[in-house]
Amino acid sequence: MKEKFATLKKIAVAGTLAAAAMTAVFASGCTNDTGKTDPVEKPEVTYPQYLTELKSTDTYTETPVYIMNEETDRRVYCIETVPADLGDGKVPLIIYVHGGNGDATSLIALPENLAESGFAGITFECCGANKFSPKSDGKEIYSSHYTSRISDLEAVIEHAKTLDYVDTDKIYIYGQSYGGLVCMMDAPYHNDDIQGMFLESTGLTEDGSMVTATGNGVVDKYLPPEDYESFMTEFTKDVLIFCSQEDETGAHENGAYTATVYESRAEGETKFYSYKGGMHSFSGFEKEAKEDVYRIITAYITTGEILEQGENT
Repeated sequence: MKEKFATLKKIAVAGTLAAAAMTAVFASGCTNDTGKTDPVEKPEVTYPQYLTELKSTDTYTETPVYIMNEETDRRVYCIETVPADLGDGKVPLIIYVHGGNGDATSLIALPENLAESGFAGITFECCGANKFSPKSDGKEIYSSHYTSRISDLEAVIEHAKTLDYVDTDKIYIYGQSYGGLVCMMDAPYHNDDIQGMFLESTGLTEDGSMVTATGNGVVDKYLPPEDYESFMTEFTKDVLIFCSQEDETGAHENGAYTATVYESRAEGETKFYSYKGGMHSFSGFEKEAKEDVYRIITAYITTGEILEQGENT
């Protein structure tokens, strides 16, 4: 009996060693005629790379997708929010640009709510914006400069124009906080592509400190000229600015100043909305202010009319 168990033990050990050897061979590749191991070829990834659907409700569907920023050779993680009753038609689209250390979910409440109005949305994570749990490439350039983020926005705009459900005559951009600077400095390149711009919790300082902000991964081609205010005013479409009066960052005052810059344009309307209370960013707005923003954006995209601010907001 002891000899039987000893024999079985030897067989088990031999089998384990053989399996380990086979695993090592197949894990690293196949051995060629020279005795060297060829590396396993990874399947080539094509972009856009759609992932498993995140969320589906009665009013919208959210699907994550990686697109490639060919300019920087970095992947950009996006979430496409599409109205549930899309059918075979084409719908307006808003591209959302988050602030400083945000990500693709920072502004997700906006496209989720505006899907009820029949609008699609794309939120995305700027490369180098998220240090601890990044989904976009570019962790090494944290915290990324606004010109790097402009490059990402450029890639998203180009992606948006390829989507079969998007009415390319109705693409808009929405920038929050630092994302507002990104939009302001990119919009002049897109008078033919962008039909309007929404800015929130953001604005230029009179001394230009936002424009000279430090950061990593600078993309020189998107650095504005010295007279950046004149450059901004080359965007000829309407600009709507939403700010909370109690914004602790000073964005309310900066937003009001930015409105005066845009008001100097010969073409394009400008409207500044000043909401009671609230804090920095849309999530910090009072409930009534949020509802007013939805109302104003819906009316503007649907009819082209710029509404007055709601009472008691």
